[in-house]
Amino acid sequence: MIRRALVVVLTLAGLALLGLAWQVHAWQGRVAADDLRFQVEPTAADLWRAPSWPAAGLAKRLLALDDDLRFRAVERQYVEVHIGARSYAEEAQRLAAFGEAQSALEQLARTDPSPARRSRAANLLGILLWENGQTAQENGPLLLRQSVEAFRRSIRALPRADDAKYNLELLMTVLQPSGERRTDAPEDLRGTGLRGAGVAGRGRGY
Repeated sequence: MIRRALVVVLTLAGLALLGLAWQVHAWQGRVAADDLRFQVEPTAADLWRAPSWPAAGLAKRLLALDDDLRFRAVERQYVEVHIGARSYAEEAQRLAAFGEAQSALEQLARTDPSPARRSRAANLLGILLWENGQTAQENGPLLLRQSVEAFRRSIRALPRADDAKYNLELLMTVLQPSGERRTDAPEDLRGTGLRGAGVAGRGRGY
């Protein structure tokens, strides 16, 4: 009788572990697939949604995905605020989201446990601060200084952050008086000059 009960318990435990392993696999597949979707359709509403199986929450905690998913949500918000508005209401909503994205990136740049994510967040923050500084009046110089510091923070978090290095050099060049610029220096930051402003490919650092 005891042996039979033990067999039942072990069988149930095995099934539970099998289900958990399946959930881990499902989460990994969902994140990888939605990362690819994000490249094509960054505003899709159902990106990185939890698999609809029992124990999805436990598998998520085992994989320590909370920070990863939080960062992805903020990066998607960053992309969304660069989509052109078609009405006054959409523009008002976009401007509100712009401020939220800036605040979220500032927090991630300071507190995210991953150096790669902190660096990426700081680089995107620097771009937002630069863009904000172009339309600000009295606060313009302050925002540009904050943009420079954000790029420097990105490099400190990840010394191999090439995008932030490029952006910092470009911004520092533009801020120099025209008579002091190198002859091979870029002219401005308009258009696609800043690196890291688009949808980024993901790797092991995320």
